[in-house]
Formats: sequence, C-alpha cells, structure tokens
Amino acid sequence: MSLQIDRIVLVLSVLCLLFTSPIVLAQESTSVDGVTCTAMAGADKLWQIPSLHYLFVGEIHGTGETPAAFADLVCAAAQATDKRIMVALEFSVSERAALNAFMASPGAVDDEKRFLDGWWANAMTNADGRTSEAMWELVRRLRTMRAAGLEIGVTVFQPLTMPKGAGQELYEQAMAANLQQAFEAGDYELALVLVGNLHARKAVVEPGGAAAFAPMAMHLPAGTTFSLVAVGLNEGTAWNCQQDGCKLHTVAASRVQGVPPGINVGGELVAGYDGVLAVAEYSSSPPLPKMP
Repeated sequence: MSLQIDRIVLVLSVLCLLFTSPIVLAQESTSVDGVTCTAMAGADKLWQIPSLHYLFVGEIHGTGETPAAFADLVCAAAQATDKRIMVALEFSVSERAALNAFMASPGAVDDEKRFLDGWWANAMTNADGRTSEAMWELVRRLRTMRAAGLEIGVTVFQPLTMPKGAGQELYEQAMAANLQQAFEAGDYELALVLVGNLHARKAVVEPGGAAAFAPMAMHLPAGTTFSLVAVGLNEGTAWNCQQDGCKLHTVAASRVQGVPPGINVGGELVAGYDGVLAVAEYSSSPPLPKMP
C-alpha cells in the first residue's frame, strides 16, 4: 500500500468516529444445527430485500460488540434463508489460504497458531482493531458454524499491494473487485461483509486534504448492495488507530437516537447508508496477544 493511501486511511479512521458509536444486540438465543445464535431484532427485514447480494456492516474497528453482532447476523442469515452465504472480512488476500485452512481444520491449538501467525505478519492489521480479541472470536465462531454444517464460506478482500501513487479510489475499487470475484467464483447468493464504516458508505467521501472518492460499496453492481452502519446509543470505547496512535479511545454516543437496539432500516437515519445496526454502547477489544 502506498504512503499516500496509508495517510488517507489514518484520516478515514478518525472520520469513522463521526458516524458511529456502539453496540447492538439482542434478546433470545436459538440453535441452528447445534450452533447457538443470539436473536437480533429487525434482522428478518433484511432477508426480504429484493436482489440483495451484498450486505455490508460498516464498523468502527476495535470494539467487542460489532464482531459479535456480525457473527449473530451470519447465524441469522443461515437460519432464515436457504442461500449459499459468503462471509467477507477486511483482511489481506495474502491471508486467504491460511484462513481457508483454518476453516477446514478441527480448530485445535496448533490450527489456531498456524492461522494467527499471519495476523502479526501484516503490519497494517497489527493494532488497528481488525486483529482484536473480538475479531478472533468471530473467526472462531465462523469455523464452528461451518463445522456444524452451516452453508457459509469465508473470504478476505483487502488488496495485497497497490501501485505507487494510487489514490483511495483505486484502493476502494480493488477491494470491491476482490469481493465480487470471490462471490461469483464461489457461486454464492448472499455476501455478508464486515468492513470499516466508510468503505460501506454509499455516498462519495470528501476527506479534508485528500481527493474525494467513491467507497467500496459504490463499486459493486447497482441495486445489489445494502449497507448498515453500526452505531452505539451511548458513549463507549474502542481500541483502534487514530492521529494520536493505536490505543484505547473514547467513542461518543451516536447522533442517531430514538431507535431500538438491533437492525433499523431507513436511509434517513444516517446519510449514505440504508440503515443502522444499533447497540447500547461499545466496549474496547484490544489486540489479541501473540500465542507462545
């Protein structure tokens, strides 16, 4: 990734905080093929959307709640639909082979260590929230779902490299292209995508001091995407990277108020999104320590 894109990503990590705050969740639990799913209010509305192929959940990296809510959403989709589901995570495509191997493994300690070794080899994901304890628990839950027989595949889509001087627009296009290629190659019918919230936005982003760009979600076939932004209703915390470094940060209460926890559909709730995944508050999830 070019230095220019690195700088833009840091700016975007700060801008992300303008859109969200914390934590969504739910009520009762159900069992799907031996896998426990936490029910999520409003999720049933999503599976009724015509021509839906790509369901985005845009998050603030480094919280405990959004990865957990996303896992519940995957479980709900497997329970409520008979579609072939692809789960897509914002990791480098260099980690795809290791992820596939882990998903197919028994999940033993040695299997976990082989997969986790790749997380710390990628400097971009060391401490920005995508290699948090909560994200690791999401990956483990996805493997358990597959082992229990749920019809899900798991992939990654962050570009391995970008041409020198490439702008953010090309980076967004590359992520979308990787996602669409994996979706079509696997003959999937529904993709659930967990990504930083600006990448999930369906409106042009104009960061201060950098060129405007169309986010990832805008580079997929029109009419096939639906973007939720994760929001928190109260002040919370997140472990992520901002201008003052990679550490614990306070996340302000969302400007979206008056909605219940769960899925709330409506483009009027947050500009550039089709709805919100609302949670009570965020609690930070720090980077997962290296295994010995």
